[in-house]
Amino acid sequence: MFYWAIVLFGFGSGIGLLPSILLIGTAVVMVEQIGKFWKHTNRLTFTRWFYWVQLFINLSVGLSLVFGKLKVFYPFLNEASLPWVLSVLGFGILVSAFLEYRVFLIEHDKDRYIKHIRQFAASI
Repeated sequence: MFYWAIVLFGFGSGIGLLPSILLIGTAVVMVEQIGKFWKHTNRLTFTRWFYWVQLFINLSVGLSLVFGKLKVFYPFLNEASLPWVLSVLGFGILVSAFLEYRVFLIEHDKDRYIKHIRQFAASI
């Protein structure tokens, strides 16, 4: 994402804010995840928000590419790379949806690892 933002800003495109937002969101999610070591809670507010934003951005960029906006988002690629880019974005959409589902399970104490975590905490 960092290099994508640098290239887009290098082309003078304001679309460079898109990967910059994703990069900042990733950092916020990492801080939230690391904070769970000290503050034991199953609330993942920023994580849920970020995965929804990431899913929406991947979907929006993918639809834009289908309608011929490849050079807007990827000025360094040609039309031959469109199927590859769409497949990567599609994979990103699936991963974001899966992670959103996992966060939902964690927040509602339905994660499959919660039993093991509680057994470990009880043994300490």
